[in-house]
Amino acid sequence: MTGTSSGLRPVYPSDEVLLPAFVDLVATASGAWVNSGLAVVLPGPGTYEISATLHTVIATNPSSGSYNIAIAGRLWNTSAGAAVAGSQYTVQQTLDNNPASFNSDADMGTFHRFITVTAPTTVRLEVARINTSGTPVATTGLQTANTRLAFKKISD
Repeated sequence: MTGTSSGLRPVYPSDEVLLPAFVDLVATASGAWVNSGLAVVLPGPGTYEISATLHTVIATNPSSGSYNIAIAGRLWNTSAGAAVAGSQYTVQQTLDNNPASFNSDADMGTFHRFITVTAPTTVRLEVARINTSGTPVATTGLQTANTRLAFKKISD
């Protein structure tokens, strides 16, 4: 507990960071996890709720061919060097068997995970483009508008 308000309720730390720049996923290999540039530092031992909102866009055109493309996010515990268990989340998926023109679809999703740590811990947001067919074109990736990573400590 980092303090109390009127001596009765614990006041726990929290923080939120916003995506500083577009994360381009066109040139990355399908399934390759990319550091989004968003990270939070959990300040000490305890249980935290971590939430991430991802604003994604997938763009295609006739040269993409038939496509099935998704964008997923996950949390990565940089202190442990491992993904946070159960944190992978598909934010957007789009497909078309016969694309006739340029298409750009945007979506937004929020996911939450609870994590218990024993020491200060850095958690970052990673994203991946996953396609089973087709090729995305420019503007496929993670948008800056409303993309965020946050935490709130919920117990010691």
